[in-house]
Amino acid sequence: MKIEIDKNGSLSIERKGKMKHCGCPNQQADISCGDWCPLFGEPEPSDDIITVRLTICKKTFSLLRKDFIDKRTDK
Repeated sequence: MKIEIDKNGSLSIERKGKMKHCGCPNQQADISCGDWCPLFGEPEPSDDIITVRLTICKKTFSLLRKDFIDKRTDK
């Protein structure tokens, strides 16, 4: 699995080999998941040096650094 945050802060997750833009499961309107949401955590390094953790809503992803792409320039 790969996760990408684009330059605008929108989240995409790899599904069946393709990057898919993620919508917010908690909203009725068509709102995308992104770093503007207070439930969207900042990526954190794990205890080891090869993984990163990203918490979104109630889910925490643990990913290899090579599978996490953060394209935001204002990090």
